[in-house]
Amino acid sequence: SIIGFNVFRGTDDNIGNAVKINAAQISAMDEETFTYEDSDIIFGETYYYWIELVDNNARIEKVGPRDVRIVFMIFLPIVRD
Repeated sequence: SIIGFNVFRGTDDNIGNAVKINAAQISAMDEETFTYEDSDIIFGETYYYWIELVDNNARIEKVGPRDVRIVFMIFLPIVRD
């Protein structure tokens, strides 16, 4: 069973150019859904992410890449007199 994972990010789809962005392995014990927030990003860029799964036999499997283009949406209220 999976006991933890790591998140890798790159600016292209080559895993050799990606870097691990979480400081410590993220625990997967007793959880079914996980969220990892990457706050070190630049608007307008496209990033590629991989998840490195670690199981209880110390086997590692990388999943990805998944490309994400960073786009911000701003909602402004309409004010009428």
